[in-house]
Amino acid sequence: MGRVPIPFWEVQHDFAVDLRAGHGHFWISYREPGKATTHADVHVKGGALHCVGLEAEATCLDERTIKLNGAFGSVSFTSPLHEFTSVLPQPVHCLDVSPDGQLGLACSQDGLVNVFLTGDGTVQRRLEGHFGDVFTSRFFPSGEVVLTGGADLRVRIWSVADGSNPVSLTGHAGGILDTAIVDRGRNVLSASRDGTVRLWDCGTSQCLAVVADVSAAVNAIALAARPALCSQPGAPHEREVGTDGMVALLATEDGRIACADVRARSLCFSLAHDTKAAFNACCFLDDNHVLAGAQDGALFHVDLRNTSTPLNVYQRNESPIQSVRAGPSPDTFVASNGNGACFRFNMREMKCDYAVGPAAGSINSVVARSDGLFTGGKDRIVRFYRV
Repeated sequence: MGRVPIPFWEVQHDFAVDLRAGHGHFWISYREPGKATTHADVHVKGGALHCVGLEAEATCLDERTIKLNGAFGSVSFTSPLHEFTSVLPQPVHCLDVSPDGQLGLACSQDGLVNVFLTGDGTVQRRLEGHFGDVFTSRFFPSGEVVLTGGADLRVRIWSVADGSNPVSLTGHAGGILDTAIVDRGRNVLSASRDGTVRLWDCGTSQCLAVVADVSAAVNAIALAARPALCSQPGAPHEREVGTDGMVALLATEDGRIACADVRARSLCFSLAHDTKAAFNACCFLDDNHVLAGAQDGALFHVDLRNTSTPLNVYQRNESPIQSVRAGPSPDTFVASNGNGACFRFNMREMKCDYAVGPAAGSINSVVARSDGLFTGGKDRIVRFYRV
């Protein structure tokens, strides 16, 4: 198992103000593993940038993005194209964007779930029914239906058109921390603090099966077709659709990355963190690789063809990883953490690009799309970056 440090960069969060003004200066800092932090200033004069305190060539790519090149390689920083301050009045727990990109979905404390326009942040619909924290919210493939789950032990299905909640799924003994939608959405999966992952039939509100019971809170779940990992299952439930060859990747509170064969109701593998730190997020990178982010800042890169040990463990700092998403290529991923950093990392080139957001505070959720990134977190602002 390799331990791979990600170079630690920070930049003044409002640096783009000086770029747009054409004058001023802002700070940056850089720390190589095992070395002291280098602090520097970037001076802006017209369209030219001059770096003081760090041997680097600074380039202004546009009014929101700068790039630095030097002995350290290259790094870029991008400020938001849009900042939506009225989507939610409380911290954003989870974000999603509809398949057509027109609508966003955000959930928070006090049962808050809002549907908003991604163009200007206008709230279009308030989905009222949950009590307490709502931890997960996502669109069905149609973009017309929404799936949510929260501390009230309920998985709820909503109509975007009128805000109605025709289906509620009950049976968990702990809060719902994440969900996944099977195929077109006749079946869904829910992950809970009670340690179980359950398969549901949306048409009858019936729990078809407990897919996995890992005896620890399941903080995150990701679903994908990986037939090579699956065993020969028995006959599916008569209401079960689209689960053949599907596996669910699980991130658990007791420091495990696990993978469950949905149809067979059995674990394909389970890999423990060497420090037992909780895993908070997980995703599939490609057919053979997955990524999971931990409470201690570690990012476990696992090859599904050899799950006895991670392929690599990446680490930027010790701040908890809150969200991970696959990047535009199999070599890249996007991650956010508890100290306000959101970055896209290229594992082959060892190159990091930053989406610069809040001065401090956790970024809890990231949506990675072909046209850019949406982020949401503790400061309740939903940001969109053109990256």
